[in-house]
Amino acid sequence: MQAEVYTPKLLVIYGTMILLVTMLISILIKKKRNKVIVWKREAIFGGFVVYILLVLSITLLPITVYRTVNPYKITPNINVIPLIGIDTDRFGLIGIINIVGNIFLLTPLSIFIKMLYSDKFSFKKCMIIVILFSIGIEFMQYLEMVWQLQSSRVTDINDILFNTIGGVIGYFAYDTLVKKKIHI
Repeated sequence: MQAEVYTPKLLVIYGTMILLVTMLISILIKKKRNKVIVWKREAIFGGFVVYILLVLSITLLPITVYRTVNPYKITPNINVIPLIGIDTDRFGLIGIINIVGNIFLLTPLSIFIKMLYSDKFSFKKCMIIVILFSIGIEFMQYLEMVWQLQSSRVTDINDILFNTIGGVIGYFAYDTLVKKKIHI
């Protein structure tokens, strides 16, 4: 049985290379069309794409692809009842890290949305994006289990709940920093 492992490092390396080439092409096209290049916005957008790559690498990788017919059967692990299974006494430090990690995982998403599109996205629209992105991550983790690519993932409603809390924190943290005229 042969296995091929796709690691987070590969996604970040290849994704960053693709990002740099894409940004270079975009800048060259803007220059050719005599459009103004806002370097700060380009840098923020580049940071946003790298952040998305990092989130995907943390939440979806590594993936092991076996070159045989189902070496073992993975039963998808799903929790659809909010606040069940977050008892930190049962998990100890790992549970606390999981909760805090889920809260702060999507905090930068709402900050990037506000930085790039502050005049276009209200709180409600921003939270819809955060929730849909979180649901997308959980759905992809479920598909990894269904397709027998990963056995250590759990599709969990609590992750969506804590990711959304993180999105709210990011939204209001950005507003607070801007109102205090702290420029990012």
